[in-house]
Amino acid sequence: MQSTVRLDESVSIDAPRAAVWDAIADYSFDECWRGGLREMTPDPPGPPAVGTRVHEVVRFAGRTFTTDCTVTHVDSGSAYEFTGNGTSGELRGRRTVRPLTTGGGSAFGYEIELTPRRGLRPFARLLGPVLRAGLRRDLGRLKSLLENRARSESPVALVEFPADEPDRARRFWNGLLDIELAARTPEQGAGWQTAAGGPAIGVHERGRGPGDSFSLPYFQVRDVPSALARVEALGGSVVHPGESFAICKDSEGSPFGLTARKLA
Repeated sequence: MQSTVRLDESVSIDAPRAAVWDAIADYSFDECWRGGLREMTPDPPGPPAVGTRVHEVVRFAGRTFTTDCTVTHVDSGSAYEFTGNGTSGELRGRRTVRPLTTGGGSAFGYEIELTPRRGLRPFARLLGPVLRAGLRRDLGRLKSLLENRARSESPVALVEFPADEPDRARRFWNGLLDIELAARTPEQGAGWQTAAGGPAIGVHERGRGPGDSFSLPYFQVRDVPSALARVEALGGSVVHPGESFAICKDSEGSPFGLTARKLA
């Protein structure tokens, strides 16, 4: 008797592929959209990489199931695969993200192949429809979360202005926009910036670096090194690399900055 349960579901999400990938590659975010998930802990911490081990605890049908998986393949930004076993049985899975041909959105696909342990095999016919319905609900929840996030979050984190005379520049922006530019913390670096909600406005004393010739918009990304790889793949260039912030040029030579998004 064939007892393997196979699920292959997908959902269209009105959000860029990079944003969807950042979400589904963040193990801690799974608890926001997967019903019944109680724990999902990667070792080592961080996004999926070949060899990453993931301990998962799921509550289902009044019982607690644990699974330990290992990531076997990663195509960063597009897909990753995993295999493992646990109290529910042997498991194989694959997550994929691809851009839609129109509209700028993305399609997220989730494939699961579960071979139940002997005690659960008589229920395989029932498990399939129940797990499929649950997965569809999970994907609907993920879609809602990411589309709401895309509508509410601006990718612009900071617009930075170099100044020959910082005090004069601060008076200018304060008088024009009725804002307060306060001294930055050591973590934020040198200069002054606004602290109110929304994209910040910053001023620093002009130097000779890549951010000292023009005003620069800084865009939030989940992972700066991964975003730098995409910049170069898309025909841009990296002027000043970094882990938490960086300065780049787009495909037309216009400069901009990237900064790491602070997760809620």
